[in-house]
Amino acid sequence: MIRVTVVHEIDLVCNTLASVLREEADIEVVGLASSLEDAQACLLDTECDVLLLNAGRPSRALLQFIHQSSRQDPDLKVLVMGIAKAPDFIIQCFQAGTAGYVLRDETLEDLKRKIRAAFNDETVLCPQIAGALVSRVAELSDFVGGFGEDEEGIDLLHSELTRREREVLGHIERGHSNQEIADALIIEVGTVKNHVHNILKKLNVESRKHAAILARQMLPEPQPKLSPVPVQAATLPYNNRSLYRRSAERAFI
Repeated sequence: MIRVTVVHEIDLVCNTLASVLREEADIEVVGLASSLEDAQACLLDTECDVLLLNAGRPSRALLQFIHQSSRQDPDLKVLVMGIAKAPDFIIQCFQAGTAGYVLRDETLEDLKRKIRAAFNDETVLCPQIAGALVSRVAELSDFVGGFGEDEEGIDLLHSELTRREREVLGHIERGHSNQEIADALIIEVGTVKNHVHNILKKLNVESRKHAAILARQMLPEPQPKLSPVPVQAATLPYNNRSLYRRSAERAFI
């Protein structure tokens, strides 16, 4: 069951979306909010898998909310809806930590499809946005300054992780879920979540996808194999300490 919280400043729209989503057998609407403040309260009181967040008027507050929500709960998927096809703002949303977006001219069926995609760690991109993201990745690599070849930087990040955190990171890189990691390492799912939270904090990245990108540079040896898990998520730019500071002004309005 996908637990969804709907955030829209117009109550009528919020309730209409909730009614439509409640008709889906695999979706449960667990919260409604009309502001970012109300949404924050909902997240504190209710466990949520996907936060359906209306973009409204793009603002720094919106991007900061996405950033903070993603950092506080790495398993939360923020899906921003009502966006115009504006690559710059969509990229800023991804940099802040969103898992996907729904354009203004998309349908309710598109919305449902993207909720399910976000829940399954997949990202659905139109060609224009995908091209813009590829360009942004190349641009960010200039800021990193050849980070992938900086062995001292890689070793420093690697040394900050415990042995168990490196094991968990290896499974994240392979696209495994918390439950699959728990089964493989014979630990509780809650313990896996704690490890994931610590890994993201130590690597200073926004999401599991970003951690996986960095893991490919940090972990030269193959990790223990599990059954293949199909992951169709787009590769997104990641943040490290120096990169985030240098790109912050571009990432936020």
